[in-house]
Amino acid sequence: MSEHVYMLPCAAEGDRPDLFLIAGKERSFMVDAGASEKHRREFMEQVARAGLPAPEQLALTHWHWDHSFGLQGMVLPWYANPLTLGYLQLARQQSWDIQAVARRVEWGQENQIVQQGMAVEQPGCAPPIPAVEGTPLKNGEEFELGDVTVQAICLPCDHTDDAVAYLVQQDHLLLLGDALYPDYYHGPNHYSLRRLRGLGETLQRLAFDQAISSHGEELLEKTHLVEFIARLGSGNILPEALASPALRQLLEVVQADGALVLEERGVVQRL
Repeated sequence: MSEHVYMLPCAAEGDRPDLFLIAGKERSFMVDAGASEKHRREFMEQVARAGLPAPEQLALTHWHWDHSFGLQGMVLPWYANPLTLGYLQLARQQSWDIQAVARRVEWGQENQIVQQGMAVEQPGCAPPIPAVEGTPLKNGEEFELGDVTVQAICLPCDHTDDAVAYLVQQDHLLLLGDALYPDYYHGPNHYSLRRLRGLGETLQRLAFDQAISSHGEELLEKTHLVEFIARLGSGNILPEALASPALRQLLEVVQADGALVLEERGVVQRL
């Protein structure tokens, strides 16, 4: 993807996200643990097959199962937003077999996307229990890998309140996680104007040229990304108006999910 960043691409089946290796001269760093132990092991096998150095540390973009359940049995030191650590503690107190997830979907406590993905990726799975406990991240914390620095950036977004992006400074590349997606967990699928503004302002301030979302494979230009977020909140969001094919595809996904844009007093628009 860039001088220091390598990716195992996402897969729609099982709702697998991209997994990333950032390889420096002194050490390597992994972003997200994957949807299952099997997913993480496949990543590690690909790293070894490519002759790349195995990661010595791992950090999460957020707590959702497809990004974190690969922690199961993991022995690497790992880092996450303090909120992420709390959510994972709660996840360990729940049952994640197919029947339990289906019940939570029926009761409105879980998203159907989770049920569909888990049925493919790891039916009957246990909650993620790594061999070592995670370390809380601070906003702006940096990881020095030798010839490259990775900075953790907490992002205000609708998808989840524990979102962290990772800025690979020397490559001017931002790993976004799922920050571009709506909130699928609280009421109708939606964005909010307040968080869209906050996300756009945060991205505008960061020093990157390109970014990638965890369920996409195409690099996004910073100018296209900031424009996309601004258009979401303005009502001017026709797919043909977007310069980036990857962002047009993302818009089609959230439109198919029936996402709304909300303000405090009610609905602004249906995407």
